[in-house]
Amino acid sequence: MSTSGINSTSTNNTVDWSSKIGWFFDLTSQSGERVSIDSILALGTLNVVSNVPATNDCTAGGNAWIYQIDFASGGAVKPSTIVGKKFTGGLVVGQVLVRLSGSGKILNLLTDSSGSVIPYGVNFYLGSLNSQKSGWKEKF
Repeated sequence: MSTSGINSTSTNNTVDWSSKIGWFFDLTSQSGERVSIDSILALGTLNVVSNVPATNDCTAGGNAWIYQIDFASGGAVKPSTIVGKKFTGGLVVGQVLVRLSGSGKILNLLTDSSGSVIPYGVNFYLGSLNSQKSGWKEKF
């Protein structure tokens, strides 16, 4: 992963599933970065939030990074090349995904350390999901 300003990008290396059991990436967007809340998988997109506490031990706060990862490849969700964005509104203490009625749009509602809820759009690419037969109907 590489970082430039407020964006992090990942490689497009493919996962060799015949010899590997998955993918990983190091949290290198910012020094001190750590995942401290549960990740959420929805429609092939893994939503991960990492927090970076303030560098001064006597100061509350910090910032966060919001990652949206293609669960099959470990890279950015197509067609984007960006896997993570810096969130400068403070630390994120919670996330919940909702689907809006009417438009069907999916939002990640991020709760920051002050209690404010910030809506964040979720990218998803259904091309990474392989369809499978999940049932059948017998006709006479």
